[in-house]
Amino acid sequence: MKTILALGGITILVCGLAAAQTGSGNSIVIPPHSTRPRQVNVHTMNVSITVTAYDGKDVIVERAGGSRREESHGMRRLDVPRGFTVEEGDNVIEIRSSPLGDAHDISVQVPVNTSLNLHTLNGQIRVDGVHGEIVLHTNNGRIEANRVAGTVVADTLNGKIAVGMEGVDQSKPLSFSTLNGTIDVSMPADLKANVRFKTSHGAVYSDFDVLMGGTLTEPDHSGQGKYRLRYDSGMQGRINGGGVDISFRTLNAPIYLHKK
Repeated sequence: MKTILALGGITILVCGLAAAQTGSGNSIVIPPHSTRPRQVNVHTMNVSITVTAYDGKDVIVERAGGSRREESHGMRRLDVPRGFTVEEGDNVIEIRSSPLGDAHDISVQVPVNTSLNLHTLNGQIRVDGVHGEIVLHTNNGRIEANRVAGTVVADTLNGKIAVGMEGVDQSKPLSFSTLNGTIDVSMPADLKANVRFKTSHGAVYSDFDVLMGGTLTEPDHSGQGKYRLRYDSGMQGRINGGGVDISFRTLNAPIYLHKK
């Protein structure tokens, strides 16, 4: 594992380079070392994480804040963020923010085909346009993923989960779980899945025909072609004959499964 950037106090280490800071002073550019899709892991405590896909090969890590444009005697003050490390090895990039460091949100730009493992304790997670294995976890915050594909595992204790998928990897299970928050997920119309829903204090709504125990669910008579699953305990069913396993779990809110 190579330490590309280790920020503690005012110490900066750049090893074996594959990274360079941009002119803004708070960005790190990590070029690829192979043609394989990359894995980006982010672990932090009290900040939000945003990951956006773009048409490029580098991984670009940014922290909100950066150097202050204060001048004294013709010199500009440079404030280096503390408690922040970026490491790269074997096509895996590890980004960590210490709980004792500066509380600056983290933004990462990645190639479209990238796998993600994002963890924060108190903060929101946003992902846009990424295709790969995506794992998202926060204790207190909203999780939002738009235009993603592959597989998604998303869980939060207190916050809404909103996910829009353009394609689903049929070989790996998907999971969406929150204790206090709505789950709102959109899937491709040709989805083939075995689904499990569980909510104690909320209804389940689906644009798909879900075959539950051999019987189709009842329409909710809203005129919008939706089907309402009226059970409050765990339910299992099949969509389009069954396929990949997908679970939806919340305690105090409804679940919505949309057809794109």
